[in-house]
Amino acid sequence: MNIVLPRRAVPQPSPFLNSGGDCGACVLAGVLGLSPVDIYERWCQNTPQSLGLWEIQRLLRCAEHEGLLSHVVIDIPIWPYAVPSMCAGWGLTSWQQQSAWESYLAMSISGGYYGLATVAHPPDGPVNDGTNHWVLLCGIRHSEAHKQYEVLVSCSAQSTPNEDWISTRSFLINRGGFTTLLARPI
Repeated sequence: MNIVLPRRAVPQPSPFLNSGGDCGACVLAGVLGLSPVDIYERWCQNTPQSLGLWEIQRLLRCAEHEGLLSHVVIDIPIWPYAVPSMCAGWGLTSWQQQSAWESYLAMSISGGYYGLATVAHPPDGPVNDGTNHWVLLCGIRHSEAHKQYEVLVSCSAQSTPNEDWISTRSFLINRGGFTTLLARPI
């Protein structure tokens, strides 16, 4: 299996539009084929701001309602045996549920959905103080050489490559990312 979708996160503007960074707007802009400025103008009263989980969920619904996305999945699955208070960025614990998460992500990407994942930046897991950054998941493959699945992560940060293949295990352990919203562009 090797599935790669074409869209990527938009690189972080320099200087930042929002002093805390624009990763949420950059990831949304990448999925929607817009700019971060468009995101702020259209849905944030022209005010650059940090976009947390609830805001990203709201903006995905707005984009779907306006016909920019054919479908979104903003409800976060609670996997079997999960304790709700632990089902955020690292799941319960996400690396112990890696196989289910990989299957869920592979199904989604093969259906044309992008994953919008909240992660720790810089990656300093496992289970650190939480997540503080958005990335776009735009591909998945099985590496026969390494006998593992890898996810293609597109990141807006200037300090990282625009895209990078990362083993799902390493992604979940070191970055979080278990909380992944899904969006399928028109």
